[in-house]
Amino acid sequence: MRRRARLLGHGAAAIVASLLARPAAGAQSVLDAELRLAPQFVQYQLHAPADETITELAVPVFVTIPAGSRLTFDVGTAYARARVTSGAERSEIAGLTDTQLRGNLTLGNDLVVLTAGVSLPSGNESVTLAQLTAASRIGNDFLAFPISNMGTGLAATGGVAIAYPFGEWNLGIGAAARRSASYAPFDVPGQTFH
Repeated sequence: MRRRARLLGHGAAAIVASLLARPAAGAQSVLDAELRLAPQFVQYQLHAPADETITELAVPVFVTIPAGSRLTFDVGTAYARARVTSGAERSEIAGLTDTQLRGNLTLGNDLVVLTAGVSLPSGNESVTLAQLTAASRIGNDFLAFPISNMGTGLAATGGVAIAYPFGEWNLGIGAAARRSASYAPFDVPGQTFH
């Protein structure tokens, strides 16, 4: 796993270096990069029988860097702090999430878009018993939190999307595959889960 992480890291560094070294096409250049910051605060109050208050502060940060008219790269991560209080009991988890690096290449007149990405394990991929309640509440499918997990380890993703004009509509189809490295989601003494 470490060897794969090194190879992916070297590959990402080579791509970024080649983009910085080559001239940009048309009006798109590295100087046209965008920074997006989108803080969000969400709170749920659950009454009988749980009597819990669940809050999450999420601050996603994304940088988009065009490398010509058809190729863009983006880097994104987030800071998240989730807290669950129930009477005198409290569970909290906070920190950075995994960092996402992604490249998009558009072919034709927006007909085909190829995407490749890597998720770098900069987040908290395992939780302690004290953090377990907060981590499980933000990951609940019935509650809509902006950040549903703090990290899942190293992963690579590739995808393709095809769209074709059909009258006033566009018809499209897409497919993607993700390969994730194993990780231990719980830091519980005496137990190991992968």
